[in-house]
Amino acid sequence: MPKVSVILPVYNVEKYLLRSLNSIVVQTFKDFEVILVDDGSTDRSPEICDQFAKENKNTTVIHKKNGGLSSARNAGLAIAKGEYTYFMDSDDYIEPILLETCVSWMEKGYDLVAFNCEVKELDNSISVRDHEYGEFKMNSQRERFLFILNKMYEGKISWEVWALFFKKELIVKHNLSFYDNRLIFAEDQFFTVCYLAHCNSVISVSDVLYTYEKREGSLSQAVADRFEISRMSRCGHEVFNYCCQFEDCNYIVKRFPALYYCYVRGELRRARARLGEYNIEELRQLFIDLNEDRDFFVKHSKKISIYPQFFIRMRAPKEILKDIFMVNVLNNKRCGLMYMVAQFRCSSKKKALQTRNRY
Repeated sequence: MPKVSVILPVYNVEKYLLRSLNSIVVQTFKDFEVILVDDGSTDRSPEICDQFAKENKNTTVIHKKNGGLSSARNAGLAIAKGEYTYFMDSDDYIEPILLETCVSWMEKGYDLVAFNCEVKELDNSISVRDHEYGEFKMNSQRERFLFILNKMYEGKISWEVWALFFKKELIVKHNLSFYDNRLIFAEDQFFTVCYLAHCNSVISVSDVLYTYEKREGSLSQAVADRFEISRMSRCGHEVFNYCCQFEDCNYIVKRFPALYYCYVRGELRRARARLGEYNIEELRQLFIDLNEDRDFFVKHSKKISIYPQFFIRMRAPKEILKDIFMVNVLNNKRCGLMYMVAQFRCSSKKKALQTRNRY
């Protein structure tokens, strides 16, 4: 049985696939398996996968009908035999010491390893993410909740699965899988939040072990110019549904409006930025299109309005109050006076609120 399972979903990446595969071959840690999941590619990717498997006996190839990124990852996860699991994107590449570094930390008893990455922009410039490094112990539901809220959602720890190293036992024990990325936005975030809900320890290391390369026409670029409130809200909704199944997630369930806010705040701020481009009714119509998640959005966004103190721990409380204003606008409320009063109270009581523990 291999120590590590490396899972790569593959879809029409013939130009980049060999580079990714070669970065796996040269790993200094050798006790691993590679699972390539061809998700119905129409280019030469399937042939590249099959040839790689012939040359590398630790490789398994799955050819399946196109079902999306989540479906491909789940197919690989279903046959993974390793004690640890690593999900890699097939158009990026990793450093030779990635597996060795992550296994060495996991062997010390951590439930999750987070590492740094470099981002290659469209103009070929390269930047390294600025993360928080160190050991994080979470011995209670409250501590797990605060880690998710204040570390992951604030960008201090990665939520992308390709920057994380997982323990297979935890995934299986808590029936974790990727939710359909065609229905939600940020399927990585869904998986990572649900995994962290059961973690007792995380180690975040400064080692730059992954290169994420932005590409024209990629999914991340395609969503940049359109609202994703519906799929973001659905992602939050499914995290809520998942957590409701486990007693060790009760603390998260009771305080879920705080996490739900983190899912939708980006879209709320994009809506605020477009107030000059759209009139209020046009914006409302964009956000009403939430299908079955409409009621969930209204229910939890109302709690954001009622309990803004939930969010004082987070940065920029005035920005949060503006988001609350936007929630009420989109929920068809007359709230100009409420917004002005809330802003005044925020500026006059900010210091007092910051010293209070509302969790």
